[in-house]
Amino acid sequence: MELPKTNVHWFIFFVLTFPTSFFFISLYTESLYLLFFIGALLSTRNKSYLIAFICALAIGLTRVTGIFLIIPLFFELLQTQDKKRDNTPIWKQIIDVFKSWKNILVLLAPIIGLGIYSIYLKITTNDFFAFFNLQPISNATRSTELILLPQVLYRYLKIFLTATLNFQYFIAGVEFVTILFVGSLIMYDFWRIISGSQKNAYTLIGLHLNSLAILILPTLTGTLSSLPRYAVPLLSTYYILATIKNTWIKVLIGLVFVILHVILFSYFIQGYFVS
Repeated sequence: MELPKTNVHWFIFFVLTFPTSFFFISLYTESLYLLFFIGALLSTRNKSYLIAFICALAIGLTRVTGIFLIIPLFFELLQTQDKKRDNTPIWKQIIDVFKSWKNILVLLAPIIGLGIYSIYLKITTNDFFAFFNLQPISNATRSTELILLPQVLYRYLKIFLTATLNFQYFIAGVEFVTILFVGSLIMYDFWRIISGSQKNAYTLIGLHLNSLAILILPTLTGTLSSLPRYAVPLLSTYYILATIKNTWIKVLIGLVFVILHVILFSYFIQGYFVS
């Protein structure tokens, strides 16, 4: 993922102004997750496999969704194969990725990390999957039964039509807008990439698929709760916004981000649950 210098400034701007980016400086795992995510990808690109393995292992220990790091890691390795031999069929490039034991170890690292965490949970709670089975306890709106995203969106639409206007209504709106805005943005850019030829296409495809997986997984518990926070480390969002050609559109989006950021942060420092 490469950006011109001007776009890099916009990328950083959108990272800092994203409505819930204040979670980077709070006692949540967003900043740690992003550190390991970037560290793993950069180390893989620079062929520093030991550092990549450590970062990928750590991300599996940091968050359950860290397991999805496998996706951009694989496409980053595939991008390397594509640069070596542009005329090689894709299936041969995929085989070449798995010919290296170093590549395989890096790809397995997030799974190993999550496995270690599950063993820890078994020792402390007697449940390998406590991170999932305890969801209804930690958040009453979550369910251990599979609920598809269209069902969740329908539930939220019913809330907007029937619920009383209050703080919870506002937060539900933020959650709903977040998944629609971020999800639509990523899906559009994903479609644009696969329908045309673009430099570093594999890297961007991996990044976007990872972002979509992280967005969708929490919704399978039947709620969009905490989604604005889960969306914070998704680099796809900032990359796409930074590459918008119209400066005024970027300024307008940035202004909306800043306003929402100030409002949500004001509630957050007073102890309100905003994500």
